Amino acid sequence: MTYKVGFVYIFLHLLSLTLFSQNLEEQKVFKQQIENLSRDNSLPSDFRKACYHFSERNWESTLVLTDKIIDSDISESLRDYCYYFRGASFFNKGIYKEALKSFYQVSDKFEFDLIVSVVKGEIFLEQRIFDSAVFYFRKAETSVHLPQARDIEMSMVHHNLGISYMHLGQYVSAEKYLRKSIEAQESNVDT
Repeated sequence: MTYKVGFVYIFLHLLSLTLFSQNLEEQKVFKQQIENLSRDNSLPSDFRKACYHFSERNWESTLVLTDKIIDSDISESLRDYCYYFRGASFFNKGIYKEALKSFYQVSDKFEFDLIVSVVKGEIFLEQRIFDSAVFYFRKAETSVHLPQARDIEMSMVHHNLGISYMHLGQYVSAEKYLRKSIEAQESNVDT
């Protein structure tokens, strides 16, 4: 029995040291939307190219193209995508301060606003600003019923909430969310 408790403790401790990030490949609806936008000939050419480069994970090209068009005469919706692309590109390059600047420019009307919240949470977790990380992960968790949440991997959100609570010294909450994460991951393996 003691061995089992010790193993669970060590497993949870090691698991809690790892940040889980959302992956574009797992965001099927978002990825499909980007592909659709990249083929829409009614949209500005540079925006379509930015969509393509973003989906190909060419961060530098994405940043150059979005910088070129972000201040041009485009709709708020396209501007939100540009800011999202910039934020995600900076995030993937490890330039978190610039990523946050871009993500804060994305309006609340953005169709994939919950993905923005999750990535903000990941940035704050990476920067060890745990209260802010909890705020953004909780926003995603409490919005799970919304259609836009279909691209959010809740087991990762729960894992990251567990990590954040652990670092805040809120161990009961940490254990609750780490257990939720493990249970969700186990159920995904079983299906």
